[in-house]
Formats: sequence, C-alpha cells, structure tokens
Amino acid sequence: MFDLDAEIIPGVSAAGITLGQPIAPVLRFRQPDAIEQRIGVRVLKYGAVWLFEPDGEGVVSQVCIFAGYRGKVSGSIGIGSRICEIEAAFGSLEHIMGNEYQIDRGTPWLNNDWCFTLEKGSPSIGEPGWGEARIDCICT
Repeated sequence: MFDLDAEIIPGVSAAGITLGQPIAPVLRFRQPDAIEQRIGVRVLKYGAVWLFEPDGEGVVSQVCIFAGYRGKVSGSIGIGSRICEIEAAFGSLEHIMGNEYQIDRGTPWLNNDWCFTLEKGSPSIGEPGWGEARIDCICT
C-alpha cells in the first residue's frame, strides 16, 4: 500500500497516501507496527511512514516519512538532503520549534505545506555546519 518511491507533494500526498483520505482502507490492508496516542491525534507508525489521524475524524491529516523513504519533494529534496540543497532550491528557512523547520513563506507554520526535522545533534540556523545538516524526517 505504501509507495516508498512516490513523490512527496507538499500539502497533498506522500507514500501514495493523500491527505484527507479515509484511514480505514489502510488499516484493512495493514496494521501499524505501533500506535502512539497524542493529544488530539493518533499516530499510526509503519516503519518509514507515519500517518496522523485526528481523534474521531477517520482520515489522514498528515504523513511523515523517515529513513528508507526514497521519494523526493520536487524531484530533489528527500531524507538525507542537506540544508544547503533545500535553501538553494526553495530559499530561506524558518525555525518552527525544537528541531523542526519549514520553508520561510511568511505564513504561520500550521498553514505551510511541509516541514522537516534534522538529524539529532545538528547545528541551529546560522551556526557553523548549518548548511551541511541533513533532513531525517519530512512531514506534509
């Protein structure tokens, strides 16, 4: 059911899963490796693909992808891409919180199409080595 080579289309889809699609067919096809209940959302973890289902809605609200996923955003940015590659392709970045970043579009982070996290121990924006830091998760 999951296509680990599918293009990541920000705000639309990743892994062959479209945002807003019903979660039931996914669960009939395959049970998750783990389920994490967070405030207001259930996270269904399938290895390199995590699906977020808001409580009681029965639909996918977010798809996050991790190591092992080979699809890209715009054919060039994926897991393991460096910050300098993202900035060259999309422009400056904005810090959301913790280790999460997004393309700086001047909009609140909840209205942005995609965000990503960096490998643990990566420098923050402007610190030495920032441009070489690598993505370890992309969410849309």
